[in-house]
Amino acid sequence: PEEEERRRKEVEEEEARQMKAAGDNSVQRALTMMMGGTLERPDDGVAEFKVERPEWLNDDPKTWSEEQFKEAKEYDAKQKAAMEEMTKKIQTVETELRTLK
Repeated sequence: PEEEERRRKEVEEEEARQMKAAGDNSVQRALTMMMGGTLERPDDGVAEFKVERPEWLNDDPKTWSEEQFKEAKEYDAKQKAAMEEMTKKIQTVETELRTLK
């Protein structure tokens, strides 16, 4: 808690220094305040729902080894879990949107 407070104060002091150094540069100030200092969009979290598909899954299942069958089941389970998480996130965002309207 003390370290978090110290870091928060350091961030606030740095922002204050930058604001003072920028003077009345309203464009830079707006960019910093509203967009976190960048024009790029923040990561929307889609990458966290992607599960890397092994290349050998494209092969004929008749040629798979026992270990590959196990890995295929694990992949399917991870894929299903990722889809469920994405569905939950979508529902949460939609609910939040409805409450904001």
